[in-house]
Amino acid sequence: MPLLSPHLAFAPGDDPTSSLPPRGSHLVVSDTLTAPSHFAVLHLVLAAVSSKVPVIWVDLRLEGRASWDAIARRLGTPLPSSPSAFVHIQPTPLPSPPGSTPPSLNAASAPALYDPNPTLRPTFDAIATAMAALKLDNGNANLGPGPGPTAPALVLLDGLSELAHMGFSVSEITQFVRAVLASSSAAVVSTLHADHLPRTAAAAASTGAQETDADAAALLAGMLRLAGCWWRVSGLASGRSGDVSGEISVHPLGAAPAGVAVPRSAALQYRLEAAGVKMFAKGTGRGFL
Repeated sequence: MPLLSPHLAFAPGDDPTSSLPPRGSHLVVSDTLTAPSHFAVLHLVLAAVSSKVPVIWVDLRLEGRASWDAIARRLGTPLPSSPSAFVHIQPTPLPSPPGSTPPSLNAASAPALYDPNPTLRPTFDAIATAMAALKLDNGNANLGPGPGPTAPALVLLDGLSELAHMGFSVSEITQFVRAVLASSSAAVVSTLHADHLPRTAAAAASTGAQETDADAAALLAGMLRLAGCWWRVSGLASGRSGDVSGEISVHPLGAAPAGVAVPRSAALQYRLEAAGVKMFAKGTGRGFL
């Protein structure tokens, strides 16, 4: 994992905090089914843990914490067990048990997504509760994004596309993310799928490639309007090979851009290995950076 730091840094230097988005910023990480972004997200989480920056992980993919714990231990940076250092929130799409009175006792860690209608309010309230416990509130939001002190926390909204698949509208998801961004000066990371994006210019020009998922395109566009940086993780146009798992490009955005640009034409390629991830310049094969 440390091999990612020099290539996906937000500030110069070898300190782990240089791998974290600045306070008040919004990083969008998109991926595809053939090239998941788990490695990039875990890179951010482990950088935060190493820097003693609290993490609030909103698990919208509903993957659970166990797999992350196992991978982090294997990489030598176990996830903290203290709720003051690592908060895992896993919203549930399941209805409340018969006879229960919302909000349930598990509202802080498992807020309901349907009670009975689709709503993201309990999830936002759970995030706000976690922020309050970390003494992050609206009073810090006026700091705004930009260089300066390390972000007081890393808030990970992991799996916005899953919300769309559950029936939430792009407008509802966008309002939810906007509210989280406005609630504190924490660095916010949003992940979503972008399989609709063409891999090559030739594919973009073809007739068939223009039949894209309208909701996915609208969700990505909405998130990028709120972002200071976009990490685009995608597979190779030629398909996955034994030496290359995929590639990642970096696109600073907006009035307060974050990160160093890595254009699609010079995207960094990566290979997933048992001991971590290795990154290298496009076209160099095993010539690691």
